[in-house]
Amino acid sequence: MHPLIRAFAKEIGQTKSGPLPLDEGEKMACAHFMSRLDENAKMYRSKDTCKASIESFIEDRHNFERFLTVFSQGMENEDQKITNDCKTFLEDFPQKCMYLEKCVQPKFYTQFLERLLKSSKPEIQSVHTVELLCLLGHEMRKVGENEKYSTYIWRKPFSSIPRKN
Repeated sequence: MHPLIRAFAKEIGQTKSGPLPLDEGEKMACAHFMSRLDENAKMYRSKDTCKASIESFIEDRHNFERFLTVFSQGMENEDQKITNDCKTFLEDFPQKCMYLEKCVQPKFYTQFLERLLKSSKPEIQSVHTVELLCLLGHEMRKVGENEKYSTYIWRKPFSSIPRKN
C-alpha cells in the first residue's frame, strides 16, 4: 500500500473508535494474497503451468512477500481473522513451502519459517510443528549451519506438553 494512503488511513483510524480501517484492509489483502499464493503453489505442481505460476509470483513479488510477513505476524500474535481467513495456506503446507523456497530469498524464507515455528502450538498443530522443524533443519543443513540443523532436527516438539501420569 502506498505510504501516503497508509498514513491517511492511520490518521482517520485514530479519530474514529473501533478497529482501524487500515488493519481490517490489511487483513483482507493478506487473505487475498495468501489465497493467490495457494493457487500459485497448486498451479506450480500442475502439468504445463509451472512457468505461469512463477511469472505470477514475480509480477506481485513485493505484495506476496509483504503479506507473507503479515500472515506470519498474525499467526504469531494469534490473530483469529488471519488464522481463519488463511486456513487454505496451511493445507498441504510442505508443498506450499517447496513453492516458496523456489520464489523467495533464502533468508526471507528461513525467517518466515522461524516466525511460524514461534507461533506453532505443538499440542494443537503437531503435524505443522514437525513439518516446520524438518523444513528449518533442511534449510540450516543447506547453508552449513550444522549446530542449528541438529537443534531443529533433534528438537522434541512435544516436550513442552505436560504429560498425564
